[in-house]
Amino acid sequence: MDTPSAIRVPLRPVGRRCKLTSKQRQDLKDRYAKDPSATLQELAAEYGVSRNTVWLIAQGDPWLQITKLNRRIRELEARLTAKENTQAPEMESV
Repeated sequence: MDTPSAIRVPLRPVGRRCKLTSKQRQDLKDRYAKDPSATLQELAAEYGVSRNTVWLIAQGDPWLQITKLNRRIRELEARLTAKENTQAPEMESV
């Protein structure tokens, strides 16, 4: 039986709100650093995210990654708990 310690956590956030892969995040960060003419608004439109998200990625904000990873861990823990609750208890033979 899988235990919470056996759950594999993906290296990048996964979820319906995750729009960028790790490579896209790195590309965005590199482009922002190397191209001073690129505005937050232009990059946001190009990558399909908000200006705030572009800013957080460009600044290397670790909380963006941690928040999404924590959300994924909570989802996996909830699924595991639900799975354990739906399993029928084994009957002991008398």
